[in-house]
Amino acid sequence: MRSDSFLSTPTRLRRRTPRRLLHCSSHCPPLRPLIALDSDGTVLDSMRPKHERCFAPLFAEYFAIGAPREVLVEVWLFVNLGSRNRGINRYRALSAALRLLAGHPRIGRPRGLWARVGSALDLWLAAESVPSRASLERAAAPGGTFPALSRVLEWSLAVDASIASLPPPPAFEGARNFVVSFKDVAELMVLSAAPRAAVCAEWEAAGLLNFADEVVGQESGGKAAALAARRGALRPALVVGDAMGDLEAARASGAAFFPIVPGREEESWSLLLEAGRRHPLWEVQPPGSGLFADFLDTLKSDPPWIVSGGRP
Repeated sequence: MRSDSFLSTPTRLRRRTPRRLLHCSSHCPPLRPLIALDSDGTVLDSMRPKHERCFAPLFAEYFAIGAPREVLVEVWLFVNLGSRNRGINRYRALSAALRLLAGHPRIGRPRGLWARVGSALDLWLAAESVPSRASLERAAAPGGTFPALSRVLEWSLAVDASIASLPPPPAFEGARNFVVSFKDVAELMVLSAAPRAAVCAEWEAAGLLNFADEVVGQESGGKAAALAARRGALRPALVVGDAMGDLEAARASGAAFFPIVPGREEESWSLLLEAGRRHPLWEVQPPGSGLFADFLDTLKSDPPWIVSGGRP
């Protein structure tokens, strides 16, 4: 199977971006192709350490209230590493985890705290297009809209402190090779759901920040909106990511997409680098049945305790 069969782009994109349209006039520089790279779990080997060592243990600490600690860890890791919610905003991930807890076969009955916090969290998320620490602090303040979210704020601050204590995450070697190889070929944009300052610090520590033309974080209003605003109508673009949110952002803006399969990151980067050396990455074929199908299969819709017979 050809490597380029793993990339996807709408047919209309290939029709609408002939080479002559990439120049506005003889006086304007050509539009540089855009390559948008997710950070956590895609370029940097940071997704699993953050969730296993910071998010999941603190989720169990702040929300267990008598439930088995290992159940909370299992639920958190499924939501954020093995499900179609992988890579989503931490507050949306918390909402999903709280909902799943009540249906876990090892939970005897729903805890009142989960219902109270979950209800307030869902109402807040419905009103917040871009949930952030700043907006949570306002909502959780004593005179704020949702004071019940004070526990969520405490948890989130503890997570930030725990992550700050981790060693800087390394880049996948294949990702480093790709960034170095394509820096002069296209505009490289980091497209992340994490705070921009944290992403910049991690890329700086990994020795890659100077290769990025732009870093876009959670403050941008979402990956799809940020990508659409920077891509425009005609510029060819490729999104590289390890989560459904990256695929959805690519589809929403008409960009091509290449999956970095969780657990097979180096292999995925090797295939992408090979494809990029053979032809322009944004002139690609629809997805084949190989790496793209493996990517979709890796990210599950249902948790294992339901698939294996546990009651939802």
